[in-house]
Amino acid sequence: MDKIRRIIENYGLYVIFGGFALIGLVPVPFLSNVYTSIFIRELRPTAKRFLGCFLVLQGCVRYNYTAHKNDRLVMTSFLIDALLFANEFLIMKNIEFYTGLFLIGTSLFMATCCYVFGEELQ
Repeated sequence: MDKIRRIIENYGLYVIFGGFALIGLVPVPFLSNVYTSIFIRELRPTAKRFLGCFLVLQGCVRYNYTAHKNDRLVMTSFLIDALLFANEFLIMKNIEFYTGLFLIGTSLFMATCCYVFGEELQ
């Protein structure tokens, strides 16, 4: 029971908001990372469904990270962020050009850092 409570506390928001966004019920900007929520405007229903898939994926990846302490999973999480930003930037056109490049570049840079320095950090 304690393990279930800890999962809900740490990753419940990803799964809950992801599940709601999947069915198009969340009329809020992107919630995966705090630093990105400032940049992204209101999403359309199709974008919300994409967002839901990515948020559920993020929750699973981050849960597995805490369970196994694997930095490669954090890298995967940042790559998922980069894919989401690319979707918003290139397909949905919800974010401006330089903001899109910044967010995609930041996510790819963080993924690279996790890949290169991941084993050394443990």
